[in-house]
Amino acid sequence: MWVTLARIAATIVPKDKLLYIVVFVPLGFIVFLGLLISGPGNVYKHVPLGQNDEQFNYYINAAKQIQTETTILLNWQEIMAIDAVLLEQDFSKSSQSRAHSYKRYFVREEQQAYPCPVSTSSPGSSSSKINSGGAAPPPPTCYRTVYFQRTFDEALQLLVRDGLIKANQIEDVKNYTLFVLTAEPEGDNDIGGIHMEGNFTVKSGKYAWPLPATHKRVTSPFSTRKDPFTGKISYHKGVDFRAAIGTEIYAMDDATVSHAGDANTAGIMVILNHGNGVVSKYMHLDEVKVSAGQKVTKGDLIGLSGNTGRSTAPHLHFQIEIKGKPVDPLKFY
Repeated sequence: MWVTLARIAATIVPKDKLLYIVVFVPLGFIVFLGLLISGPGNVYKHVPLGQNDEQFNYYINAAKQIQTETTILLNWQEIMAIDAVLLEQDFSKSSQSRAHSYKRYFVREEQQAYPCPVSTSSPGSSSSKINSGGAAPPPPTCYRTVYFQRTFDEALQLLVRDGLIKANQIEDVKNYTLFVLTAEPEGDNDIGGIHMEGNFTVKSGKYAWPLPATHKRVTSPFSTRKDPFTGKISYHKGVDFRAAIGTEIYAMDDATVSHAGDANTAGIMVILNHGNGVVSKYMHLDEVKVSAGQKVTKGDLIGLSGNTGRSTAPHLHFQIEIKGKPVDPLKFY
């Protein structure tokens, strides 16, 4: 195609301009195509996306099992970070035994020799025997297994050596440990959930964090979960963050407000249309600070969190949809 275009251009474009057209037009098209393909699917790989307590517990319990076996308590998030890359965040393919299998990369075993304890209580014990030189024989040698913890970097290099990950994936694995996770039983109230600690700022990354930077406790992740009202397993289309009534809520990106007000079980809600099929929703608010049709900028104050609608405790339900399909908001942070 480019050859044909070049021949046509040669007949109608001055020679001193031809080079620029032949080189930069195709290049511009390639750049445009790359941006089109990447679109809203460009995500920031910072948080392992376990879909429920069970998937996080594969790694938490594996770390506890390893501690029982070796007395070394490993960082379960580092183990989970490896599978976040290898399984491409699909932890339904994992298990506790799989998580435990990484033990040999994080823990080095060494056989250490030591003198066997000798009993002196029985007449036939070795201590009562004298050799021909008149001295007691040395005690027999015993061995015990001693465990040493490897650093995360050492473990990753061993995984590369064994071909489980590639050298260029090391940074991807480490990215999943940028925010410290503490997993507790999930729920809509302020007890438990996945507590994230990290350097969140309101206007960092692809999208702005919807809450003040200090608010990072996830009380119910994007996943299937037990409905706090019915007790039945249901699909949770967003992420719930603990937020006291009156906490400021921010627009994740430039948008037009398509709804600001009551929305039945969602309580008081703001819906933002960001264009290109991307929509964000902010539910259970106490108050809205915008109105339908208003233009907002990334990071703008759009409301205050509350406990309205079908809610068991003050929190923000944050939901992102792409072309009508809910996606996990944490993929973008």
